[in-house]
Amino acid sequence: MVQDVSEPRRAEDAVRASEQRHRLLADTMLHGVVYQDAQGRNVEMNPAAERILGQTREGFVGSDSVSEAHGTLREDGSTFPGHAHPALLALRTGLPVRGVVMGVWNPQSRQRRWLRVDAAPLAMLAPHAEQGLVAGVFAVFEGITERREDELALRQMNQRLALTLNSTETMAFEQDKSLRYT
Repeated sequence: MVQDVSEPRRAEDAVRASEQRHRLLADTMLHGVVYQDAQGRNVEMNPAAERILGQTREGFVGSDSVSEAHGTLREDGSTFPGHAHPALLALRTGLPVRGVVMGVWNPQSRQRRWLRVDAAPLAMLAPHAEQGLVAGVFAVFEGITERREDELALRQMNQRLALTLNSTETMAFEQDKSLRYT
């Protein structure tokens, strides 16, 4: 008995090549990517996430975002509660969450790092899809610490300039490139 297995072999090779491309994409991204399951447990992270968060994959996988031990902060400096984490909001609501800024403690650099986080829920496949169940969530984030520090420094410089101008008896004017007073 002879059976032609060339078609299934080509399909397996195509799947394997696709998996390699997706792994390469995740591994070379500059943004951090974390996948959490439907219970909010960390399942996978890319190398950028390891670097940005200062976590090893071994120490991170299996943990969750709910723990207050993560030491996350809101922009105003208050504690960012685990249940409000963008990934958990996306899991709970089934809707994407975009542009959340949060501070996280990076144990490698021993510094607080600021992130901009987006979270996208992953819907379950049929037959549960019509029930609106979520299988997991991808959280994608970028480090914005340097940008945030630059904005703070510029704001402080503008405040000092305004204080100086308001406390002097000298007249000051500003002109644009065409020498018009602004």
